[in-house]
Amino acid sequence: MAIGSGAGAYFGISAESTWGTYVAPTRFLPGNFTVKAEHQTVPVGGYAAAGRLGPVDEIETLLWGTGHYEGEVLRTGMGLLLQHVTGGSAVPVQQGVTTAYLQTHVVGDNYGKGLSAQAVVPNTAGTLYPFTLYGSKVASATFSCAKGESLKVAVDLWGKKTDQVQTAAASGYTATQAALPFNWTQMNLKLGTFNSEAATSGVKGVSVTIGRSMNTDDAFYAGGQGYPSEPVMSAGDLASLIPITGTIDIDLMTKAEFVDRFMNHTNTSLLWDFIHSTAIASTYYPTWSLQTPKVYFDTTGIDVSGANVINASVPFKAFVDTTNGYATMKYMSTDTAI
Repeated sequence: MAIGSGAGAYFGISAESTWGTYVAPTRFLPGNFTVKAEHQTVPVGGYAAAGRLGPVDEIETLLWGTGHYEGEVLRTGMGLLLQHVTGGSAVPVQQGVTTAYLQTHVVGDNYGKGLSAQAVVPNTAGTLYPFTLYGSKVASATFSCAKGESLKVAVDLWGKKTDQVQTAAASGYTATQAALPFNWTQMNLKLGTFNSEAATSGVKGVSVTIGRSMNTDDAFYAGGQGYPSEPVMSAGDLASLIPITGTIDIDLMTKAEFVDRFMNHTNTSLLWDFIHSTAIASTYYPTWSLQTPKVYFDTTGIDVSGANVINASVPFKAFVDTTNGYATMKYMSTDTAI
């Protein structure tokens, strides 16, 4: 029997071979999570019928599922989630003849990719109940870290359906030092020329959101028994397709880094990275990084509040660089498989 509270719950994911077809979870992520069955209903029998005072029933006409996960970005075991955040097809590449493996996740089309996501939750007596979301796609992911914190990720999921049919997958968590999260002590934010970015000063926190627009509201077709087909990336304009936006909280130490770039409408490459101080082997260190070759900063309001240090929250938006691409997430670990 499990602990009869959230302490006894767990969340697992696995990559599906065919979108929407269940594969038992093999990757388990500590965090906060939810999996929901969603439906659209319409009332029926709500017509005049000799004094009837209201509809007599309702029927389900559309069925799908959603989910949400929040946790820390660990130094091992995160590749599968990162792959579905970016939509890429990264594979771990061994570094030299060491035990270090680099994953390079390039932001791209996520068609054909789906996760089976399962939340297993106990009642107060400790009996476990599995709720499974099929065909999960990441609709949005936010990475964030501020002073004194660990690197966190929050993910919104959309999927084909949610049910309670599957058996609860047996959980498995890695409780080793290598599985601890990246944190503030390892964080740097760098700006400048692509692949030659330089460290900035005065940064107090960073948050980046990778969105993904899909035709999830329109992917319902006759013959699907009310469930959606696999959605495709779709938006009214390219700017809304995979928007990458963020906010950098700063104390005003060097005006040229953020304020002048906004005032002059000058773009820059942005590299946000976390590098652990203990090498996996040789010169290869546990790393998580996000690089966007072309960003513009938006309105930079300079806040004066009494005698406090001058600060600002600087929003930014990423654009496609025609030479260096859009955005790339890198993950160095000991994982030999995604």
